[in-house]
Amino acid sequence: MIVDKVGNKTFYGNLAIEVQESTIESPLKTRLNSLAKTISILGYTAAIIVAVANLFNIIVIDSHFDYVVVMQKLTNLPFIFIRIFNIQLGYVLGT
Repeated sequence: MIVDKVGNKTFYGNLAIEVQESTIESPLKTRLNSLAKTISILGYTAAIIVAVANLFNIIVIDSHFDYVVVMQKLTNLPFIFIRIFNIQLGYVLGT
């Protein structure tokens, strides 16, 4: 027996290369990827809306729409940072 071809030059080697390279996405997979992107965008948008509404409630409504108090809260960056991440002051200060 004489070996003329080995590896990728054989029939089975060629077949293996063709099978590996032909990774065509199915229509279902394409639609599911599109659905996942849409759900992700909607989720991030909803999270941003909730965060802004929460900050508006804490800064403006809790201050009874008093301009001076609202401006004090807006210029107090630690106050805003703590409220954005809902950090408990007792936990942060170790009390």
